[in-house]
Amino acid sequence: MAVTIRPASPADIPELVRLEQACFSLPHTEEQFLHELQDDVYALFVASDGDAILGYAGLTHILDEGYITNVAVFSHARRQGIADRLLAALDNFAAASALSFISLEVRQSNTPAVSLYAKNGYRKTGEIPNYYTDPKENALIMTKYYSA
Repeated sequence: MAVTIRPASPADIPELVRLEQACFSLPHTEEQFLHELQDDVYALFVASDGDAILGYAGLTHILDEGYITNVAVFSHARRQGIADRLLAALDNFAAASALSFISLEVRQSNTPAVSLYAKNGYRKTGEIPNYYTDPKENALIMTKYYSA
């Protein structure tokens, strides 16, 4: 499958909402995605096979700090390297924007995601008790540092 990574556009929003609803207990809304596309502190990248969106990754950045908002891939497209490619797009964005790090929170029990981030250079830097609701769970803070 030929997958391309590109910046998200307003036309992608309905499919991004569908993906959020399939992956998260508290999904982003159309309004949230539209706000992120219009605000320069956000970067959104989508993975597509030309016909359909397969996944996306979002990042907010302030000064030299980056924070992943979400990474999601439709279940039928998982385990094909798409999330790795989305994280690589965030790495490229970090380099172009001179970010010193990218950080994220992930459910402690989400072993596949924790493994994905670790494989891509993120390390556990903290833990937040009861960060998630529905269901209640601790979050691991994982961070990837970039050299100056």
